[in-house]
Order: sequence, then structure tokens, then C-alpha cells
Amino acid sequence: MSIVIGFVGAFIGRWAQGAFKLPMWLPVKVGGTTFPIVWSVLGAAALVLVLRLVLGRRGGISE
Repeated sequence: MSIVIGFVGAFIGRWAQGAFKLPMWLPVKVGGTTFPIVWSVLGAAALVLVLRLVLGRRGGISE
């Protein structure tokens, strides 16, 4: 479950970076696609924070 949350959060971070035209920090190019590492990590962290606030400390997220 943690991997899924990480991937979804990374997608959210990448989307936010493009939607708000924010600078791309530490870009990594994979197969012709560039990924903004910093925004992906921040998106994943934000998603975990929101899930913790909504679900509580032990609300169904496997640790």
C-alpha cells in the first residue's frame, strides 16, 4: 500500500509542478520523459499528510 501511495503522490507532485508552472528541481530523464524529483517527493509527502489527517494514525494505512 505504501508503494501505491508513493506513486500516486509522485503523480500529484508532478501534476502540481506543471499546473502551476513551478521550476523543475533535480530533473531525472527516463526513457525520454523528465521527472521532477523534488516535486514528486513533496507530492508523496503531502498525500501521506492528508491521509494521516483524514484517516488518523492507524486508519488503514499499512506500516
